[in-house]
Amino acid sequence: MERHRVRIDELVADERYRNSDAFIDTAVNVLLAWESKHPGDAVKILRSLMPFTAEQEEFVAAAADTDKGLKSVVASIDRYDADADFEEVKKQRMLAISDYDHVRVQKNLEKVSEFVSGLKIPKPESLFEYDGYPLLFRFYSRLFPVKLVVAVLGNMMYEKNQAKVKFSDLRVAAYDIAEEISEQITRVEKMNDVPRNRKISTGLPKKGHDEDDIEKIAQAQKRFKDQYVGKIRKSRHSKEQHVEGAPEALGLIYVFEEKGEEYVTLTENGKKFCVMSNPVIRGDYTGGSITKEESGFILDELIPGLVLEQQFVNAALKVIERSSGGGKITDLLDLEFYNVLKQFAAENPETAQNFDFDSIGSFDDDVTKHRIVGYRVATMGRLSEMHVVNWRINERGESEFSLNQ
Repeated sequence: MERHRVRIDELVADERYRNSDAFIDTAVNVLLAWESKHPGDAVKILRSLMPFTAEQEEFVAAAADTDKGLKSVVASIDRYDADADFEEVKKQRMLAISDYDHVRVQKNLEKVSEFVSGLKIPKPESLFEYDGYPLLFRFYSRLFPVKLVVAVLGNMMYEKNQAKVKFSDLRVAAYDIAEEISEQITRVEKMNDVPRNRKISTGLPKKGHDEDDIEKIAQAQKRFKDQYVGKIRKSRHSKEQHVEGAPEALGLIYVFEEKGEEYVTLTENGKKFCVMSNPVIRGDYTGGSITKEESGFILDELIPGLVLEQQFVNAALKVIERSSGGGKITDLLDLEFYNVLKQFAAENPETAQNFDFDSIGSFDDDVTKHRIVGYRVATMGRLSEMHVVNWRINERGESEFSLNQ
């Protein structure tokens, strides 16, 4: 409705949300979480929207005093977050004192490559298995952060002279170095007025400086760590503990338990990806973030492990190849992605039920369309990052794609 659109535009103008898509995505996620078997996740999402407005602060304070149910939910989430994150927060603050940890990674590159190449890493016992989600989550908007996490893990293993590190230590170190490198890249991009579709800082955390944004910064840290390093949680369909995150989805790391501690190491593919030279990690912030070698490895060795992701990639390339310029290519891509998803759900009913693909409605349904657009935006962003497709934004602000020959 028009009044809803106006109100959303006002919230975007007030910088409460990045854009209207971000608002809609948050709203959908809140309701999906609320209607799931874990309704407390809805409260977690709402907490991520801090800082609250004055009206929201007043409501929460009043609810905590009068509504024991809400108070109990919030308190339980606070206890969980405190237990899980307390040590990480302390370590993060210590590492944040220095802005030059990434320089050490750069200096160690040759030694790390030699060390990692010589490692023999058997598949660990007591492994936290990947949950089987058959594509890259749409919030994994770029692949360079994954490369960076793998490089940080290799460096930590070299510095400790061992084939494993604590999972929580990787989460802290990877975020710290990603934040430092992001600051370097952002400075170069601002100096050179790099357009949105050419930025290599996309997906990396932005360093916070305002003391009033402590809660917001903490939530941003958690999102990056959960998405690009990984997290352990109980599966909603199997009820078993599993691990999720971009490196796990791509089969680059093992996360496992040993003597009550959670550790992480590289898989065989992780070793190969780790030792591939990357310009950004070397300190060159003026070019691309993924090399031709890395791109080929991702496409040929990693993506095929995610069946639906592979089908989305194939569909995107097919649409671009046969497109003659008639009609918006984003509309053509959305329709093709929708057809792929519907067929995948029909051919894989158990997976579709486990991951809610069987709830996809008609193509004209607003919620379905928004979901498809999310898959398309993420897929095309990654294909552009890997130089598989050329992405330009025309004078009308529309995205256009062509195959990179």
